[in-house]
Amino acid sequence: MAEAAEPKKKLPSILDNYILPENLEAEDLLPLSTVESISFRALLSSLDPRYSVPSRKHLSSVLIRDRCSELYDSVKEHLKDVKELSLTMDIWSNRQMRSYTGITAHYISNWKLQSLMLSCNRFKGSHTGEKIFQEYEDTVTYFGISSKVRHVVTDHASNMLKAFHLPGYEGDRDSSDDEEEEEEEDIQDSCSPNYTTSAAH
Repeated sequence: MAEAAEPKKKLPSILDNYILPENLEAEDLLPLSTVESISFRALLSSLDPRYSVPSRKHLSSVLIRDRCSELYDSVKEHLKDVKELSLTMDIWSNRQMRSYTGITAHYISNWKLQSLMLSCNRFKGSHTGEKIFQEYEDTVTYFGISSKVRHVVTDHASNMLKAFHLPGYEGDRDSSDDEEEEEEEDIQDSCSPNYTTSAAH
């Protein structure tokens, strides 16, 4: 009897894992309100009457935040072994005209191209070059990759162009620069990523 009961002891943890955001919401594209569904709760209760389904509020304010912290820590640890990478950055708006910024890292690991979404944040206020660049700076600093970024690719929007042509950031250079300026740029290029825009935009 003890052996037969063993799988049931593990069931609550299995249900917990399914309700975590990367499964219920991200993989299956189900809304957080799913946990409030009477039929959904009845299904979980039939699997294990002892299981307490988390509320929508607990899921959004506790479980998702905790899981995000774990994932961020895992990504930071993983990126410690990455020597060089490139970033893509974009800004877009949803149907409610709320703006978001997204930054994705791209790098080679074991001869395979890898991509990691580093941030997808609400972007409030005017889309100024200064604010866009600050979002970039905050992200690369948080993940400890400032010195590893070799290229940054964005669209051709004027605010993006301004963001990565601010003082202190080396992007595309004018071919008419004289030898003295080129020598200074060579020194700066050794520690500054290159900036390019996507031809698709």
